[in-house]
Amino acid sequence: MKIILKIIEDKLQKFFEEQLHFFNDSDPFVQLSKDLLLIMEENIQIENEQKHIPNIYRISVRENKVIDSENLGVWKNFIIELINETSKMNHLNLSGPVHIQFFYNPKIDSEYLIETANSSFSSGKTVSMPTTQALPDAENESVHAYLITPYDSIFPIQKIITNIGRNEDNDMVIDNLRVSRLHAQIREVDGRHLLFDLDSTTGTKVNGQRISQHFLSQGDVIDIGDVPLIYNHDAAEDIRKESKSTTKSFNLQENQR
Repeated sequence: MKIILKIIEDKLQKFFEEQLHFFNDSDPFVQLSKDLLLIMEENIQIENEQKHIPNIYRISVRENKVIDSENLGVWKNFIIELINETSKMNHLNLSGPVHIQFFYNPKIDSEYLIETANSSFSSGKTVSMPTTQALPDAENESVHAYLITPYDSIFPIQKIITNIGRNEDNDMVIDNLRVSRLHAQIREVDGRHLLFDLDSTTGTKVNGQRISQHFLSQGDVIDIGDVPLIYNHDAAEDIRKESKSTTKSFNLQENQR
């Protein structure tokens, strides 16, 4: 299926000219935008007779200039809106909220590497510009998992029981008043990770649905209160090396989403 890209490309050009005041193919954001839209189209998948475009985009960059750019936040917000609009315009589905994460990895061969995933299932594809490689088999990596925080840092899940909450004695500490002192727990059960809500005040959601317990799959978007975390288990050891940092605690107040 081909996505109708003309309207999207016009919006993209208008964004660069009016909001970022440039449209030059030599700028990394311009080429990255074009490649991301192409990859979105190439990774359309069918599940339960419905077509899905990826809702998670993991972008590894060889140089820090993209991550450090003052335009990064504006670009991410615009691209997220554009992906949502593309989904509606082409009668496609998104299996969860759209998330875009950046990671610094000076070892990649190209300027950047884009990987996609859907919250309900693994995308099965990794697309690199200009090369392509396959993602690892998710089933073989299921116990080597991690959470991606709103700051695009990595929290490796290394214990049988991982507690998440506002108290300092939790394994993952989230300094946010909408997060309960002991909010949620991840347990390893038969080689998989099971998420529990621990009667928290504001609740725990997976892919927008409130849960009491839920077996996690690659790409699931977990909302602890209103703090989004992304569960993943592809190439766990590699991603820890690529990430700028791992984290035990972070501060995210309600107005800093």
